[in-house]
Amino acid sequence: LFYFKFNNLISFLLLSIVFCLLNECLSLIEKNKAFVSYANMWAEKMTYEYASMLLMMDVHSPGRARVNAVLSSMDAFYEAFDIQEGDGMYVAPEDRVGIWK
Repeated sequence: LFYFKFNNLISFLLLSIVFCLLNECLSLIEKNKAFVSYANMWAEKMTYEYASMLLMMDVHSPGRARVNAVLSSMDAFYEAFDIQEGDGMYVAPEDRVGIWK
C-alpha cells in the first residue's frame, strides 16, 4: 500500500512542478492537451481478471488510479477543464492532496 501511495505522490509532485513552472506560459488549450496526454500515457485495456491479478501482484498503482488520484488533486486540472462540484472527478479543495499549500 505504501508503494502505491509513493508512486502516486511522485507523479503528483512531478506534474505539480511542471505546471508551477509553466503555468504562465501555457494557454488553456495547451493545459488541456498536457492533461489528456498524461492520461493517455497511462491508458490501458485489460480484462477484469487480469486487472485483479495485477492488483495482487504488481507494486505499482493501476493507470486509472495514477491518473484520477493525481489529477483530481491538482488545481490546474480544475481550471483547465472547468471542473465544478458535482462533476465526476471533483474533490473538495480541503480534501485534495497538497504539498505546498
